[in-house]
Amino acid sequence: MFEPLVQDKTRVQSESVQTILARLKKGRVYIPDYQRDANQWNSKKKSLFIESILNKITIPGFLFCEDDDRKYEVVDGQQRLNTIRIFANDEFSISDDKTIKYILPYAYIYRGKKYSELE
Repeated sequence: MFEPLVQDKTRVQSESVQTILARLKKGRVYIPDYQRDANQWNSKKKSLFIESILNKITIPGFLFCEDDDRKYEVVDGQQRLNTIRIFANDEFSISDDKTIKYILPYAYIYRGKKYSELE
């Protein structure tokens, strides 16, 4: 079984997207210099990721390293975090491309919508 290198410093916890968004807005999450550019995903990939969240499909976890100031360095998940952040800021709409095949039959209801347009 996997054992953390630093005992009593590693924990696994589930948090809502809203909690993570709140941390982003308060500046408590930061991207270290060693991470690649935050805009690697194309519009289609961003849209499908947001639709996964809206349809309550499990998404991969994020990996953070908490520092002494209770700020969180992103170790894994930068593209996903950036996509959530820019969608929440209405910086892009979910794709209205009708050629995208959806996993769930009712996913089309989100087509072309921004975060502020969701009910």
